[in-house]
Amino acid sequence: ANKSNLKKGRMSSTPIRNQNGITGDDLVSEMKSRLMMNPGFYQFELILLIDDTDCRFKKDGAPSYDEWVRGLEQQIKEILGKQVVFEALLASPEIEAWFLVDWNNTFASEPEYREIKHHLRFLISKSDINHFIHNIEEYGGAYLNGSCSIKLSNRIQDILLSISTSRKQYLYSKRIHGVGMLARLAPENVADRCRSYFAPIYRRLLELR
Repeated sequence: ANKSNLKKGRMSSTPIRNQNGITGDDLVSEMKSRLMMNPGFYQFELILLIDDTDCRFKKDGAPSYDEWVRGLEQQIKEILGKQVVFEALLASPEIEAWFLVDWNNTFASEPEYREIKHHLRFLISKSDINHFIHNIEEYGGAYLNGSCSIKLSNRIQDILLSISTSRKQYLYSKRIHGVGMLARLAPENVADRCRSYFAPIYRRLLELR
């Protein structure tokens, strides 16, 4: 998928093709399909999948994160005919969790929100999000209909809409605003606060450099 690299100041990775919007099982299927269709992937030693968790591990009967990763690693081995390192860098519950914990580089630096950034942060601090701000990866509630029962991205959108006036409407879009925020993100700041899903994988990736 066309995801931005986790290196501040570098805009994007080399895309296979634009797959913005694909997530979950569809993204995994797309990854495996691309591996099967392109023999050139045989030369790779590391495959990295970046996605939202969308509470997938809270689903009844779902494997644990480690079981899920090892299962995909085995499937990739069978597709490529050799063992490769597979890592999944997942944003829990959604990528907006990363943006919230690195506020100054993301929402506070987004041009569209410049005039309301302090009001936006205040309203977030008064919302249900604030109850999880020190454990943001646990936000989202139960797994429901393929995603979290409480969507973090939707809550942020609702808060922005509450700030809107007849003169100006404030919206949030992963596709429009998220790309710029991800490019500005400081991974170390995220690792300090997202310690379950982000930090361990990020540290392992640093060791591979």
